[in-house]
Amino acid sequence: MVVAIILSFLSALYQPVMGWFLPTRTPSSPPEDQPPEYQPPKDQALCDLPTANANSTNLIQSTVTERVVFNRRGCMVYGYPSTGGVLIKDDPTLAELRFLSVPLFYPSERSPSAEEEDEFCNLMQRIGAKLWPSHEAWFTSLITPLQESAPGDKKVVYYGWPIDGVGVWVLRYDSPLYRPRDFGRMSFAMTMDERVEILKEYGATFYEDPTQVEELRGVKF
Repeated sequence: MVVAIILSFLSALYQPVMGWFLPTRTPSSPPEDQPPEYQPPKDQALCDLPTANANSTNLIQSTVTERVVFNRRGCMVYGYPSTGGVLIKDDPTLAELRFLSVPLFYPSERSPSAEEEDEFCNLMQRIGAKLWPSHEAWFTSLITPLQESAPGDKKVVYYGWPIDGVGVWVLRYDSPLYRPRDFGRMSFAMTMDERVEILKEYGATFYEDPTQVEELRGVKF
């Protein structure tokens, strides 16, 4: 009898005490940092192309409206110049996204104005976005073995634009494999000025006149 009373008492005490340590959340409630009206995209085809299977032709559906698309690794940024093709920046850093003045947490669409879109494309070129004939052409490049690529295709270039608007810092590597082992810290620069300081540490070259940068020829300044 005494044992039964003790067990009943402990059972009654257990539930409220555990409630202090294990707060519950209603499954239907949205996360605190996610507004109720936000709905994650159901079709991740375009933004997850880097991990797509080469035979999955349905995954290379093109779109001409999306500007920022989030995926499991980060995001993709697209630009649509009036001259044709699509500019693509894969996995941009925080500093680069701020340089583009795009939303940091939600998808966004291209500008309905061709002039405004061209201005945005100009900014994209300044951070190294590459022009492709189509989304399909970009996807094909992802499934092409690295050894089959042209030597110039392996080169990676990083840009840092000082906030005072004077010149540009440029860092080049003949291949992503040649980057320092701690190069990932570049992703944590919150502003272009912080990015510039890191680029300097890795030996970036300063160009007072951006038009003298070979990789930026054709970009309007």
